[in-house]
Parts: sequence; C-alpha cells; structure tokens
Amino acid sequence: MPRGGKRIGAGRPSSSLAQRSQKIAKDALESGEISPLEVLLEAMRKTYKEEGAAAAVPFARDAAPYMHPKIAPTEQKIEVNLGGMKTIEELDAMYEEAVQKTRKQKEELLARRAHMFASDSPKADRQT
Repeated sequence: MPRGGKRIGAGRPSSSLAQRSQKIAKDALESGEISPLEVLLEAMRKTYKEEGAAAAVPFARDAAPYMHPKIAPTEQKIEVNLGGMKTIEELDAMYEEAVQKTRKQKEELLARRAHMFASDSPKADRQT
C-alpha cells in the first residue's frame, strides 16, 4: 500500500477559491451592497479629510493591492566602466599571449636539454 506523496484528484480544485470569490463579488455588486473595497476607500477619504494623510495611511495600504497592480520586474543590461579594468576580450588576449610565451619557453628549454644530452662533451655545453 503506497504511503504519502501526491495522489491524483486529492486536494482542493485549483480554481475553486477564485471562482467562489468572483461569485461573491458579482453577487454583492448586483445586489447594490457596498463592497469591502468601497468601505476601505470611504474610510480612507473620511480619515484624510478629518485627520490628515498620516492617519489615512493604514486604509490606503490595505486598499492599494486592489487598486494598483504590482510592477513586474524587468531585465536591464548594465554596463559599468571601472577605469583601468580590462574587458573579457582583453583578458582572453593576455591569457593567450601568456600561454604562447610559456609554450615557447618550454620548447626552448626542452631543445637545450636535448642538445645537452645529445652532445659528446656535456661539460663544455653546460659551461656556455
């Protein structure tokens, strides 16, 4: 017998809460009743007139998500010039130059070593 994990058909249907909320809002509008948002806005306006903006802030904060959607994040390309910093291309070129120089030095060292061991008088070659 399986235990735990996801079961097909289990749980609340994904759109049930949204459908119920929409039905309640629609029924309230059709019946002429005041919506919770209208209550918040009316309280905010009254408080703003009587006590000022600071006192109306809590009402405004609660009503804002229903009136104004959140701003979606956007992608931006930012280029920064840090003075003497090298670009990736310049660093790649410097790396390739260093690799070539190291290879050349290695080849020269191996050639000298091969020449030393191949000659008839090793002491004469080592002194030069």
